[in-house]
Amino acid sequence: MIDSIRKKSSRPVTVTIDSEDLHRFFYENGDLPKTIDTAELLEKMTRLIESLPILYREVLVLKFLEEKSYEEIMDIVEKPKGTVASLINRGRKILLEKAHNEGIF
Repeated sequence: MIDSIRKKSSRPVTVTIDSEDLHRFFYENGDLPKTIDTAELLEKMTRLIESLPILYREVLVLKFLEEKSYEEIMDIVEKPKGTVASLINRGRKILLEKAHNEGIF
């Protein structure tokens, strides 16, 4: 019980991303055009990531920003691998949809 409280409280409340993080998060999958203004995009994407429900935000930060493996994420969020994969996939889809709605791409 104490370990799970520590793990939950150790996750960042705010998210900061840099251009390298943004590249790992989106460019590798061809989701964003490479000609977009990076500084403006970083600000918008940080805001969108912070607006995600905590469970999705947590797994996305762990996977793409902290570069944790699925096994490490499973240990941290205490969910099976299939659930972690689903949360990452759904969270990424929600984030992409929000970005689309904001006119980011």
